[in-house]
Amino acid sequence: MSKTNIGIEIGEDTIKIAVTDGGKVKKLVCEHLPNNMIREGKVTVPAALIEFVKDVRKKYSIPKGNVTFIIPGQLVTTRSIQMPLMPAEEIKLNIPYEFKDYLGQESAKATYDYDYVVTGYNEGENGAQGTIEVFAAAVKREALDVFVSIFGKAGLKINHAIPYQMAWQNLISKPNTPKELAIVDLGYTGTNISIYRDGNFVMGKTVAFAKQSGIEVGAHPGYPDIQGFGRRNMALSPAEAKAYVMYQVGALMA
Repeated sequence: MSKTNIGIEIGEDTIKIAVTDGGKVKKLVCEHLPNNMIREGKVTVPAALIEFVKDVRKKYSIPKGNVTFIIPGQLVTTRSIQMPLMPAEEIKLNIPYEFKDYLGQESAKATYDYDYVVTGYNEGENGAQGTIEVFAAAVKREALDVFVSIFGKAGLKINHAIPYQMAWQNLISKPNTPKELAIVDLGYTGTNISIYRDGNFVMGKTVAFAKQSGIEVGAHPGYPDIQGFGRRNMALSPAEAKAYVMYQVGALMA
């Protein structure tokens, strides 16, 4: 008997649902959300979203199945970390400590996902030694629990949750998939571009590559808001805003 898998991504303007059965795509749904139902990745009226998801399920005959939820990017904090070579179990234990400077005490209330690649390896007298590059993501459990509850009450129990920034990484890690990609995700109010080389997220490294190729690169300054990727409103004076723009443009030029 084939197994039904359902993927759900929700933004501030739309909800997207993909249904597969036996490895074949059966349904692709994109439905507009009511205004202001989602703001900065957070649900403003949970009860209304529950009823909306129920209506979408009924309208498109969305079945029950194994549900994977893409966590909105605004709720996710990411880090690229270099670590000494270590077993996967130890990487998992160390990840929360790498986020303490970003999340503070909230790091203990977060859930994490990560991927890594070995960048240096040699066999020495003391055993295997080397380094690994880790791409890690963190999201507060409380924020994720809201979506788990909403979709559960709408009849879609979430079995897996993947941070938006990690979802593409998982897809391109599959066999026979190109490892050098620029993925453009077109939305109604914005566009996200994810760049990968050798199967790894390398947006920052792309600046140098663009310069070598004679391609102009422009800065897109944002608020000094690490957890919200510069998208959340902050009360800044004109002088403070100017200083932050100069800092970010200067970092790009460097």
